[in-house]
Amino acid sequence: MRFYRIFWSEFQEAFSSTDGRIKLVHSMEGIVKGSQQKLERVHVGLQEEERIRNDLKDRYAAATGEHKHCYSLLKAFQVSFFCSSDDM
Repeated sequence: MRFYRIFWSEFQEAFSSTDGRIKLVHSMEGIVKGSQQKLERVHVGLQEEERIRNDLKDRYAAATGEHKHCYSLLKAFQVSFFCSSDDM
């Protein structure tokens, strides 16, 4: 509660003069600019993570397709091997 009273007192004091209001506005602009820069960095990081995720999804889909192809070749080989063994 003490922090709030000190903050409110300083805010009222700053807001009571033209110079105080100008400093307050400049301070708020600095806070907004810093927040925007941080948001941009987070956004760039998110885009990179999405790119990596999409790449992994593509690689997984390709590996799954390759696995299915190899499995079907194995099954075809087994069928032909066992059928030819029965013929002997």
